[in-house]
Amino acid sequence: MWIYTKPRSEHDSRFLLNLDHCSRINISQLGERWFIEAMLESESIPVAAAGSQEEATALLKQVFDGLKAGEKALDLDALPRGESEEEQETPPATPLSEAVAAQQT
Repeated sequence: MWIYTKPRSEHDSRFLLNLDHCSRINISQLGERWFIEAMLESESIPVAAAGSQEEATALLKQVFDGLKAGEKALDLDALPRGESEEEQETPPATPLSEAVAAQQT
């Protein structure tokens, strides 16, 4: 499965990583930050960073759920499963969106 990494900082570039070539995935803590790392041969590659252990565990669960489901690719910076865009803050309705909604009812 391919994963599109979550940036570790605002200066970090995202990249694609094929987990089929990795031997394991770890969670490690460095100071107050938590990192999800994939092991590629003898090299540890950080693929995501989190501010808490719970957030790191949720990211790791997202990766394992994707592997279990047989997904071909996963974007770690996308909304986690189970969260819909409706749960996020919704933008105010525009006259056009109100007109489309009125036509659909």
